[in-house]
Amino acid sequence: FRQNYAEGSSISGYEMEDIVWFGTDNEEESMKIHMQYAVPLSFGCQTVETGMIARQFADGIIGLVEHDGNAVLDMMHDA
Repeated sequence: FRQNYAEGSSISGYEMEDIVWFGTDNEEESMKIHMQYAVPLSFGCQTVETGMIARQFADGIIGLVEHDGNAVLDMMHDA
């Protein structure tokens, strides 16, 4: 994928997919109880940043949107 921004910055990388669920710190409990609500999630893995994005102080960004295919909404509907 590649995303260009109005001020000239850009990001690019690969799109991947995995399954996700929300659980607890107890891995065994999460696997037994919460994994039944797992949903597929597509996400980008950035490999290149340019411009202002490359110079900003940030250690990670996750964006979740409210449209069909949203992992959080899918899990809520399945619960």
